[in-house]
Amino acid sequence: MDQWTLSKTFTSDRKAAGVVDGTLHGLRHTFISNLLNEKSVPLPVVMELVGHTKIETTMGYVKTLDSQLKQAVEGLAL
Repeated sequence: MDQWTLSKTFTSDRKAAGVVDGTLHGLRHTFISNLLNEKSVPLPVVMELVGHTKIETTMGYVKTLDSQLKQAVEGLAL
């Protein structure tokens, strides 16, 4: 299945499921962020799963969670 057909199928299925918005690319961001942030999967494993060869590429998909920022600040001994 080529990328265009996959994208059209995803959009059709998303709408049929009642999901108002979303893209395959957004799903990729969510997948990578969840594996790293919530499941603590090692970065090299995530890189291999998504087919990246550079850490920088994978890290470009990662979203920092508010809870992580809060935990980092709370961990400071002030």
